[in-house]
Amino acid sequence: MKKKRWMILIIALFVAGVGLTLAFLNDSDYATNKFDAGYVNVAVVENGAEDTFYEDGNGVEGEGLSLPLVDGTATKTVQVANKDTYDDGSPQNTVDTYVRVKLVPVLKNELDEIVPTDINGAIVYENLDLTNWQKIGDYYYYKTVLSAGELTTPLFTGVTYTNSLGANEHLEMNVMVEGIAANQTDGTQSSPQAVWGVSL
Repeated sequence: MKKKRWMILIIALFVAGVGLTLAFLNDSDYATNKFDAGYVNVAVVENGAEDTFYEDGNGVEGEGLSLPLVDGTATKTVQVANKDTYDDGSPQNTVDTYVRVKLVPVLKNELDEIVPTDINGAIVYENLDLTNWQKIGDYYYYKTVLSAGELTTPLFTGVTYTNSLGANEHLEMNVMVEGIAANQTDGTQSSPQAVWGVSL
C-alpha cells in the first residue's frame, strides 16, 4: 500500500513537472500592428489643369475627352498625375507608380453613337513625346517612376484628324491610364517587365 502511494506521488510530481515545463515553454502573447496601405491613384490631366482630373473620361462614366476640331486639329495636352489627395483634398498615401496610357480615338455622330469607320492612320499626335514615353504595342509607357503628386511630361499637345468629318460627327479621344506600384510592401521593386511584360 505504501508502495502504491509513493508511486502515485511520483507520477503526480512527474505530471506537474511536465505541465510546468510546457507552460514555461509555450507562453504566448499578441500585439496589434496597424498598417497604412499605399495606394496607386493615377488620373488624366488635360491642358495642364492640375486641379481637374479625368478618371472617368470627362466626368461622365464611359465618355472620353471630346475634341472640338478646328481645321481637323484639336489642341489637347494629355498628362498623367499620380494623385496624392482624395477628391475632397485630404491627403492620400500614394506610392511611387509606373504608368502607361492607351489612346483610343473614335468618331461619333450627333446621337453620340460610334461611326463605324476605319480611322487607323488618320490620327496624328502633335509633339508626341517619345523621349520620356515609349510606345510598345497599343500602350505608351512613361519611362520614369512617377512619385506622389507628380505629373508626367505631356504625351502630346494636339491631335489632327487627316480624313474629313461627316455632317454632325466629332472625334472623341478615350485616354485610358493604368498604374502599378513601383515599390511593393515588402520593399522590393516591381517592374513593368514583371507586371506588364515590357522592358523600358
